[in-house]
Formats: sequence, C-alpha cells, structure tokens
Amino acid sequence: MSKTSPNEKAPAVKAPAKKPIHIHFTANAWNKQLALLNEYNTEIGWHGLTRPIQDGWEVYDITVYPQTVTAATVVVDQEEYGRWYFEHPNFDDLHYHGHSHVYMDTHPSGTDIQSQEERHIPDNQFYIFMIWNKDLYYTARIYDHGTIREQDEVLLTYDTFDPSFLDEVKTMVKVESLPVVQPPIYFNQYNHYQQYDWYTYGQEVPDEFK
Repeated sequence: MSKTSPNEKAPAVKAPAKKPIHIHFTANAWNKQLALLNEYNTEIGWHGLTRPIQDGWEVYDITVYPQTVTAATVVVDQEEYGRWYFEHPNFDDLHYHGHSHVYMDTHPSGTDIQSQEERHIPDNQFYIFMIWNKDLYYTARIYDHGTIREQDEVLLTYDTFDPSFLDEVKTMVKVESLPVVQPPIYFNQYNHYQQYDWYTYGQEVPDEFK
C-alpha cells in the first residue's frame, strides 16, 4: 500500500522498478473522492472519468453508480448498473473504478479480484482499479494496453485546489495600492505609550512618537 499526504501534491511511493505510469487527479475529482471517503462509514464504489496525459492518465471527475452498500460490501443490480453504465453521457471516459474499504486494509479481497477479472479489459484499452480507506491508504492495479501495472509502478499525484479559479477572479478584481496608515498609539499597563501593529505589538514606542 501507499499513503497519500494531504499536504503534498505527490504522495510518497515505493521506488518503482521501472518508469512509473502517472495517475493524476484534478482538484475536482480528488475532492469528490475525498467527500465520498469522509461521508460514508460503509463501503462505497465510484467511477472516474479519465483522459490521457503525458506518461499516464488524469482522472478529471468522479461519478457514482446505483448500488446498495454495507460496512463490508457493495452490491449492484447488474441490469440497473448496465443501463447506468452504457447510457452514461461520458461513457467513453469511464476508465477508473474505485471503492472504499472504510477503516480496513486496502488489499483486494477475493471478491475484488473476481470483479476486476470479470470486467474483461481488452488488450487495447486502459483501466484503473483502486481501493482506498479513510486514512488515504490505497492499492492500485492498472490495466495498461495488455500489461498489468502493479502498485510499485504507479506514480499518484493530485491537486487539492484549482488555480484556474483565481485566474478567473483576477479578470474581475482590481487591486489598488492603499496609503500606509500610522498604527494607533495607546497607553499600556506599564504607563508606556506603545504602537500596535502585527510586528511591533508590545514594543515600546520610540521617543519621536511620544
């Protein structure tokens, strides 16, 4: 397993034996995935919409399918799920499946492995399977055009904030320089006049200000 860090863009991973495949989550996808992990104290499954990037793939959105969940299972009605899946407006981008093990270890169970194998990923396609828990440990298996990439061959990165929002804000907001205002002078308990600001709080005011 590898563990992500909420304070770093790239989590610590084992040194890969060969060039890793890069899986990146946009802020939109990452925050939605976190919301699912934080909100549900049961297992829950989701799909991710992906697009190619240099040396890998980017998960740019998260979408949830119809399911019934318990503390340790995710159950789907295959007919209902099939309709949802094949009628999804972004069907061609559905190349990521994730689910939560809540507080448990993220190694795949026999059911998880069977579910992956039953998806029958063609050799000309790419697909990401990941299992997460609330501590943000994860296990990954990538089907990469006929090659299975295991955990130590994955470089996971993510954004927690979308900088394009500030770019949009800056087109609407003008910042004007304000005149420097003399901080107020007050009388303290030691009968000294003092000047208050963030840096000089508690320092005695020079004679020229008295």
